[in-house]
Amino acid sequence: MPHFKGGCHCGAVDVTFESAHEAAALEVRACGCNFCRTHGARTMTDPAGHATITAAPGTLNRYRFGLKTADFLVCRNCGAYLGAYFDDAGQGYTTLNINAFEARSDFAQTGKSADYADEDAAGRMARRRKRWTPATLIERQNGS
Repeated sequence: MPHFKGGCHCGAVDVTFESAHEAAALEVRACGCNFCRTHGARTMTDPAGHATITAAPGTLNRYRFGLKTADFLVCRNCGAYLGAYFDDAGQGYTTLNINAFEARSDFAQTGKSADYADEDAAGRMARRRKRWTPATLIERQNGS
């Protein structure tokens, strides 16, 4: 199973992603929302994969906007946007920003334009359950 590593610029947040697919086989998306355009985000998911996001104490900023159904994860120290995280009754799902990966050049495909403006909250959460990557989010506490 291919394994990708990455994280924020300052090293306070680490990301690991395991997929059944090589990078070139994954669909890359370019969300049309203002947040993603501002950050130059290129994202991808694999519902059959798994991601782990691990943050040092106090370094992860969770930002919500729009329908407020997911947390957009930004490092408090360096400002790097890592991806979005959705918790559904204890099961986490994520879409990851490819620009945060060490091997981002492996994802050479052009991002497919994505526009979710017409979704309501229920539709958006259903799409995420179906298409996003199952994930574990670990926010370390001081002394751990």
